[in-house]
Amino acid sequence: MIVAMETNDDSSRSIELSRRLDLVAASPGAELSGLAFVAIEDGSVSYERYLGRRFIHPTDPSLDLPVTAGTRFRVASISKPFVGVACMMLVEEGLLDLDADVSDYLGWRLRNPAFPDAPITPAMLLSHVSSLRDGGNYSLPPGRSLREFFEPGSDAWEGGAHFAGTPSDPRLAPGGYYAYCNLGFGVIGTILERVTGRRFDLFMRERVLAPLGVGGSFNVRLLSDDGLADLAALYRKGRGEDDWNYAGPWLAQVDDLRGVRPSSNPSDAAIAAYEPGVNATWFSPQGGLRASAREVARLALMFMGRGEVDGARILSAKSVETMREARWTFDRATMNGDLGRGKSRRSGLALFMTTDSRDEFGGNYLREAGGVAMEGHHADAYGLLGGMLFDVDARKGFVYLIGGTSVDPETRGGVFSSYYSWQEGIQAAAVDYLYGSR
Repeated sequence: MIVAMETNDDSSRSIELSRRLDLVAASPGAELSGLAFVAIEDGSVSYERYLGRRFIHPTDPSLDLPVTAGTRFRVASISKPFVGVACMMLVEEGLLDLDADVSDYLGWRLRNPAFPDAPITPAMLLSHVSSLRDGGNYSLPPGRSLREFFEPGSDAWEGGAHFAGTPSDPRLAPGGYYAYCNLGFGVIGTILERVTGRRFDLFMRERVLAPLGVGGSFNVRLLSDDGLADLAALYRKGRGEDDWNYAGPWLAQVDDLRGVRPSSNPSDAAIAAYEPGVNATWFSPQGGLRASAREVARLALMFMGRGEVDGARILSAKSVETMREARWTFDRATMNGDLGRGKSRRSGLALFMTTDSRDEFGGNYLREAGGVAMEGHHADAYGLLGGMLFDVDARKGFVYLIGGTSVDPETRGGVFSSYYSWQEGIQAAAVDYLYGSR
């Protein structure tokens, strides 16, 4: 495995962190294709480590390319907090009301048929309590309408699979029950387009990413030539029809572009004809951002700076606190949410909060000894596993992006938490580095 390292910390604790990250990346029988890791202390990056490969040639290892500080990954659900920041910008400008009926922005009525009198709001979408569900598919290509997901007569309707609940189960009404929903961010992306009149990927680049100092994009076609050359493919190991097979080769799942700008999907004509505000799901607001670990760390630094990073004001301190405020908290007595692998026990607006406690579902423990709770977001898609976690008061945080695992993560559950084993190992090592071991 190719190893690259850049760090501002040469202390014994950084040596120990490197040792532990190396062990996770090269876990016998469960190694990683690549790993990027950044730690933050006192408002600045204190440690970085880059392991493995961003491109794995199918037949000639001499053509493999390493993960570097500039390598961008499709960061999956870590994209969501960036979209949350965009929403808060529009709230500050008076263009978006978090508690308004989303129907007022969409231009058509969006209601859960089981609860026709209960409006769905942007805040509900951002905190996963909207009563919407992903169904089998939550993205449609240009030329189709978001509305197709929610009205009978389209293959996207899926028999109503994008709505939860029956009138006999009031727990599932909009506003109270947590169920993680990617489609909700497709709705949010479309609302952003309706409000601003700008294509989602362009709006995010101009208003959020560039001010944060992020050169990545929700549209891979907008990356620079250098950005394309350093883009990571995401991998799984497989063979033939098997989704996962450790004995097989590394198989690229997405972004296997090899530095070549895509010329289709969609075509230039489809992009030219794109109408903002009809269907932003193709840009994957829920998970389509390409960014490096350093760039994701810029967002964590912004939260730690209560809306400011490197002297640039991105959000007001009030807006940051609004995002951080818990909109939903798990209640064991009422079972008011779906829990599973790595799921949070508290949700803000496009942010989750770990809770330093165990429960019968595993909990959000960041290390076995406990003692630390943080905020941020995790990611899991196309082979990528990742996390952006930060402590605003202590001004500490870390980001990790795993480019692929050689075995199915579902076969590698954590020992003391609901996270996968690689995440558990990385997070525990990071917390010990930042706070001291116990």
